[in-house]
Amino acid sequence: MRLRNTVAAGLGALTLLLTVSTPANAATGTLEYKLRDTANMKKLELKITDPEEGKCYTVPGNGRDRGYYAYNGTDASATVYYGFNCEGATRKIAPGKTGVDRGGHWYFGSVIFWKV
Repeated sequence: MRLRNTVAAGLGALTLLLTVSTPANAATGTLEYKLRDTANMKKLELKITDPEEGKCYTVPGNGRDRGYYAYNGTDASATVYYGFNCEGATRKIAPGKTGVDRGGHWYFGSVIFWKV
């Protein structure tokens, strides 16, 4: 009986060590967006995958470049900010939706995710 308990405990511990999981406060999925790189005159397609809830993600670049045409493929609501460091005017993008206006693009410098 004692050997069976020891083996069961060992297998349980091994299972815990081998289990890789997403943190409870992380969104699942990918936010896809485009970025115009003004320094190199290129249009880039970028992604944020499995973002951490409540963390501010600033678009890469030289401080002038902003993201546009964002598709929220995550299971969390995305709030995009015109400014960097999650400051300035905002717009929400629901899961499965695109952050684009009828008349054109809405530019953003940063984004934060919140579980719905």
